[in-house]
Amino acid sequence: MSRNLWRMRTWTLAFGFCLLAVFVAMRTLLPGHVLHRMTAYFHAVHIAASRSRNGSDRVDAASDNGQPVLYRGKVAVLMWHHLDPSVRGGDIVTPDQFAAQLDYLERKGIRFITLQQFRAFENGGSVPDNAALITFDDGYESFYKYAYPILKQRSLGGVCFVITGDMRPNAHVYVPHMTPQEIADMEKTDPQIEVQPHTDALHYKIDRKHDGLTAYLVKNGTKETEAQYVERITQDTKRCVDTLKKLNSHAIDTFAYPYGLYTPTVEKVLEQAGIRYAFTVRPGLVGAGTDAMAMPRINGGSPAMTPKALYKAIVRAANDQPYNRVPEPILPVRPVYKSGFRAFAA
Repeated sequence: MSRNLWRMRTWTLAFGFCLLAVFVAMRTLLPGHVLHRMTAYFHAVHIAASRSRNGSDRVDAASDNGQPVLYRGKVAVLMWHHLDPSVRGGDIVTPDQFAAQLDYLERKGIRFITLQQFRAFENGGSVPDNAALITFDDGYESFYKYAYPILKQRSLGGVCFVITGDMRPNAHVYVPHMTPQEIADMEKTDPQIEVQPHTDALHYKIDRKHDGLTAYLVKNGTKETEAQYVERITQDTKRCVDTLKKLNSHAIDTFAYPYGLYTPTVEKVLEQAGIRYAFTVRPGLVGAGTDAMAMPRINGGSPAMTPKALYKAIVRAANDQPYNRVPEPILPVRPVYKSGFRAFAA
């Protein structure tokens, strides 16, 4: 064996032992959720590199239907809230506008996928060019009454993020919400439709930057401790997940943050409850390197979002161009269930 070859093998073995030592130290010193997030990040980087080597990020001139390929190996997650045939404004659109948006996007080459296909994509699978996922927030009855028939007629899937506390008979709500029976009917007749968590009773604003999920509450002059805060949001998440497990034939593993607000503590609690994917309201596309617990969405649920405008918003996101945000909803403010509380940032 030559001296150079012997040196090379020696250095290789030494480097390997160093890597092993670093790994053992990380396992010992880092909190479990931090190590989990680091592992997920490097896994995403590996997937992105693999797709890049295979040319999956390359954009061709046209798709199989003659429309341009805007993006490849990514997903545009689209967001709506409420449909109403006679009311428009804030985040309310008519069923006709929603249907027209879907039809226009399909004609322009957007390919809609299900949440199950999205899960597979997040685990290294492929999706069609110009892939898009349809999501609705809050669990209004209008999803069952209007959106679901529109999706079913077009053989499209989607996911509705439900505030489970609003399904209770004594819930004080301004807009009717889906009942457990309606959800069970959808799940039974159409496996492409899913319901997922949107908290049980924490979807209310404390101030512009905090809500019931992200803020420490104060009652009678006493601020809840960190342990009390974590226990409160943990129990709320458990109630929401347990309620939906009885109604959903799919895994309960996806979450939409109310108002798009979240903190590292919230992420940790959700992960401990089995949540693997979570969506914000920040615009953009989901790619292989996107943080699975802070994924962006594009708002389609505004009267200003004509079919053409929504398509242009997707194009801007695909080109990483600045996004003109749709004004915040002007629906009546959700009543604060725990009146008398104030809050501090979590």
